[in-house]
Amino acid sequence: PAEDKADRISAMIAEHTRPQAPPPPRPNTASTDFSSSAPNSRPASREASSRVETGSRPDGVSVKSGPSSVLPECVATLEGHRRKVTGFAYVATVTQRMLVTSSTDGTLKVWDPETFQLRQSVRAHSQEATCVVVCTDTPIVVVSGGGFPDDTIKVWNPETWEVLLTLHGGGRHDSITCLAFDEGRLFSADNSASIREWDYRKGVTLYDFAPHSLGIKALVAKRHKLYSGSLDMSIKIFSTVTWECFATLDCVGDVVQSIFLVGHYLVVGGSATVKVWTLEAPVMERVLDDCKGPIYCQNNMLFCCASDSPSNIVVFDVSLSASKRWTSSGELRGHKGDVTTLSGDGARFVVSGGQDNDAKVWE
Repeated sequence: PAEDKADRISAMIAEHTRPQAPPPPRPNTASTDFSSSAPNSRPASREASSRVETGSRPDGVSVKSGPSSVLPECVATLEGHRRKVTGFAYVATVTQRMLVTSSTDGTLKVWDPETFQLRQSVRAHSQEATCVVVCTDTPIVVVSGGGFPDDTIKVWNPETWEVLLTLHGGGRHDSITCLAFDEGRLFSADNSASIREWDYRKGVTLYDFAPHSLGIKALVAKRHKLYSGSLDMSIKIFSTVTWECFATLDCVGDVVQSIFLVGHYLVVGGSATVKVWTLEAPVMERVLDDCKGPIYCQNNMLFCCASDSPSNIVVFDVSLSASKRWTSSGELRGHKGDVTTLSGDGARFVVSGGQDNDAKVWE
């Protein structure tokens, strides 16, 4: 019953709010194996394994000449998904750290962030696992979205990979496309153009509306604002306090695939270009014609798909230096199919997932 699940989550919250020592710093190397014995886990095998790439700078990285060109290196290829990779989340609990990937094969796979070995594979959804995010509030939970007909949202305990709660009706009999967290608030969007806010502890909908005319493909929540991007070629910005729409941005014939906030810029990865908006007005400042979505930003680097070769990743400088900002630093190469998702841990790793069913880790 939902009441029992809510009680279990409340007990979990009480446990996690007890005074605890902070997690240890992340070492540069480690050989500890945190393999789980959970009943829904499978050991790494030839079918699901990682390929660690060591030695000199790999041939898959193309670098422009010049002393300022410093690009990430591919340190591992995570192999094991049977279909394309759709999402990535970095999870740090009290006892362990992990990389989590989602796929249209319906699974979440959990990887060691130091050895890149597979810890376990979790059957998340009966059809596709379309996205995965982590809530860093107490307690830490992982949330995955499903593709039709399993259009559910599942809340996971990352310590045991037990399902804490299943949220029904999020997709209105359509696929969940994206999820976002902001200060403990969970938001979902789907192909029916609807957005919902959830109380993920109790499994109830707090707010539900349909601001777009076509399916929503991108969702970002930050500082009480929600940014949504749609197949209707528009972006809408809402207050999550009053749900007033601050602005509607016209992406000029470009389907929105992903959104990222970079300082006072809103960067939009479309189906044909990457557009950069200033948030104050907002005003479109520039268009990056040689790349498209998905996009991701970390350590003053913007990662996008190359328009002419979507299996390659173009890297742009987005530092505060006006002379360097929005200039291309080179390309990352290695995927054998189109790049389908870009994400990272916010500090050390950038992870790309592709149509080749692999995820590559760039450090």
